[in-house]
Amino acid sequence: MIGESHKICIVCGKSFPMSEFEYGNRVNNSYCRLCAKAYSAAYAKGGKVGAQIFLEKERAKWQAIK
Repeated sequence: MIGESHKICIVCGKSFPMSEFEYGNRVNNSYCRLCAKAYSAAYAKGGKVGAQIFLEKERAKWQAIK
Protein backbone atom coordinates (compact mmCIF):
# COMPACT_ATOMS: atom_id res chain seq x y z
CA MET A 1 0.00 0.00 0.00
CA ILE A 2 1.28 3.44 -0.85
CA GLY A 3 1.82 5.59 2.21
CA GLU A 4 1.48 2.64 4.60
CA SER A 5 3.28 3.16 7.88
CA HIS A 6 6.06 0.84 8.98
CA LYS A 7 7.02 -0.90 12.19
CA ILE A 8 10.22 -2.61 13.36
CA CYS A 9 10.12 -6.28 14.35
CA ILE A 10 11.44 -6.69 17.90
CA VAL A 11 13.12 -9.96 16.96
CA CYS A 12 14.97 -9.30 13.69
CA GLY A 13 15.08 -5.50 13.87
CA LYS A 14 13.88 -5.03 10.28
CA SER A 15 11.26 -2.54 9.24
CA PHE A 16 8.09 -3.86 7.59
CA PRO A 17 4.73 -2.41 6.56
CA MET A 18 2.14 -2.64 9.33
CA SER A 19 0.33 -5.36 7.37
CA GLU A 20 3.25 -7.71 8.12
CA PHE A 21 2.24 -7.61 11.79
CA GLU A 22 -1.39 -8.64 11.20
CA TYR A 23 -1.75 -12.40 11.56
CA GLY A 24 -3.37 -14.97 13.83
CA ASN A 25 -6.61 -12.96 14.16
CA ARG A 26 -4.59 -10.18 15.79
CA VAL A 27 -3.27 -6.84 14.63
CA ASN A 28 -0.17 -4.97 15.77
CA ASN A 29 1.85 -8.04 16.77
CA SER A 30 5.45 -7.43 17.86
CA TYR A 31 7.06 -10.02 15.57
CA CYS A 32 7.00 -10.03 11.76
CA ARG A 33 5.41 -13.11 10.21
CA LEU A 34 8.73 -14.78 9.45
CA CYS A 35 10.01 -14.33 13.01
CA ALA A 36 6.67 -15.49 14.44
CA LYS A 37 6.95 -18.67 12.40
CA ALA A 38 10.56 -19.23 13.49
CA TYR A 39 9.61 -18.53 17.12
CA SER A 40 6.83 -21.12 16.92
CA ALA A 41 9.24 -23.68 15.51
CA ALA A 42 11.77 -22.96 18.28
CA TYR A 43 9.00 -23.30 20.88
CA ALA A 44 7.81 -26.59 19.38
CA LYS A 45 11.34 -27.95 19.44
CA GLY A 46 12.60 -26.66 22.80
CA GLY A 47 9.61 -25.38 24.73
CA LYS A 48 9.71 -22.09 26.58
CA VAL A 49 13.48 -22.29 27.11
CA GLY A 50 14.13 -23.01 23.42
CA ALA A 51 11.94 -20.08 22.40
CA GLN A 52 13.73 -17.74 24.81
CA ILE A 53 17.13 -18.82 23.48
CA PHE A 54 15.90 -18.19 19.93
CA LEU A 55 14.74 -14.66 20.83
CA GLU A 56 17.98 -13.77 22.59
CA LYS A 57 20.11 -15.10 19.74
CA GLU A 58 18.15 -13.29 17.03
CA ARG A 59 18.00 -9.99 18.91
CA ALA A 60 21.73 -10.12 19.61
CA LYS A 61 22.44 -10.35 15.87
CA TRP A 62 20.95 -6.98 14.98
CA GLN A 63 21.59 -5.16 18.24
CA ALA A 64 25.32 -5.79 17.87
CA ILE A 65 25.20 -4.02 14.50
CA LYS A 66 23.74 -0.78 15.92
